[in-house]
Amino acid sequence: MKKILLAIPALLTLASVHAADPRIQNVRPIITLNAAKDENTLTPDAASDTMQVENLTFGPEDQRPFIIRAKGLKTTSTAGWKEYSLTFTPANSGYVWLSLEGEYPPKEDPDLVLKVDFDDVSVEGAKIVNGDFEEKSADAGPKAWKYSAEAIPNDSFAGESDSSYVTVTANNRIGQTITVRAGEPVTVTFKARAHTPPIE
Repeated sequence: MKKILLAIPALLTLASVHAADPRIQNVRPIITLNAAKDENTLTPDAASDTMQVENLTFGPEDQRPFIIRAKGLKTTSTAGWKEYSLTFTPANSGYVWLSLEGEYPPKEDPDLVLKVDFDDVSVEGAKIVNGDFEEKSADAGPKAWKYSAEAIPNDSFAGESDSSYVTVTANNRIGQTITVRAGEPVTVTFKARAHTPPIE
């Protein structure tokens, strides 16, 4: 029992250190677009002034033309929401999985969790459902979206579009399928910020 009691302050101290860590207040939102299932080549538009948009540079080489990974050029912060956008063009008509993600922690601190809030997601050239996350499903998660793990609940922060938003990490992403048309550019626009709720 004594060892357990001694461990509790240490855990609280670690949590406080991470909560005060400036790295969790300066993170970059990530969007992944995946059409590997249909082997649909996705061509990124590198002209975005808010995101680095490119085909995947790691993983199996034969899958890379079908996957785009876009990373915010500007860091988000607790100061407020920032708008980001990216454009890509599919070679064929079909389905693309759109995933909202956070950054992986640095190798020297693998336990650090970098959370990003997303809101007000809109798509031109395809249809997105419940992009403001206001509609809820039976499990209280955002309707039409699917978390890769358990849903991360909203804190007391206000959302950009209304009251709801989603929080994601590198290992707990959220996404939905969009339908695209051959040769028609698709532009994804959204707002993001670092998720750093106040320490109680």
